[in-house]
Amino acid sequence: MNEELQSTNEELSTVNDELKSKIDDLTAANSDLQNFFSATKIPLLVVDRDVRVRNFTAAALQIFPLRRSDHGRPLADVSNVFASDVLLSMAAEGGPPGRGAGDRASRGRRHPRLARRCQALSRPRGASGRRHAGLRGRHRAA
Repeated sequence: MNEELQSTNEELSTVNDELKSKIDDLTAANSDLQNFFSATKIPLLVVDRDVRVRNFTAAALQIFPLRRSDHGRPLADVSNVFASDVLLSMAAEGGPPGRGAGDRASRGRRHPRLARRCQALSRPRGASGRRHAGLRGRHRAA
């Protein structure tokens, strides 16, 4: 009986060490992602499968009037500077993982924008799929 308890304790200790290692890896990846979101100048909006806001960069605030409390808010409820619903339809459509889809989402002739949708490459079990809508200005040749 004592040997069984010792064996079970060793197994639990091993599993605990593995979990600590995975938590450390996840913490480092989350820190890298937060640093990227803080440092990037690209307007980036991340939505889940239900097209609800998951995350966004500070540059996205030029396009969407978002607050940190808007996490989980449906994208359809968020106004934006574009004249059409092209971003909403792009975010809602599916596609092959890792493959992007681009479309012009114009703010007018003087401020053309290109929107790009990219579905997450992989989803761990239990994780919702994320779609990223990156927006950037395009310059026209004179």
